[in-house]
Amino acid sequence: MTARERLKNWRGKIGLKSGKCRTRKSSGDPEVDTMACRVSEICYNQVKPKRDALVASKPPRSQRRALIKPVEDEASDCATALYEAELARIDARRDAERE
Repeated sequence: MTARERLKNWRGKIGLKSGKCRTRKSSGDPEVDTMACRVSEICYNQVKPKRDALVASKPPRSQRRALIKPVEDEASDCATALYEAELARIDARRDAERE
């Protein structure tokens, strides 16, 4: 099973204040779990100042989601790109070790 396939099983949670990741459901591969949390932390912490500023501005509840969504999308795009690079690196290294 590839790292990419294992990542599909992983679930994690980022603390909105701390920016720290916690694995909620393991992929079954400690290296993939660690990588997934590291990527999540990197990408969330890049957008955290923007998110915190939006929350601190106390927008009306009806507008809050619409204002925060682009920031969350930015974090998601970052994570997708980093996951791809990290998964390729892990799978390439593992393939080389098998040869």
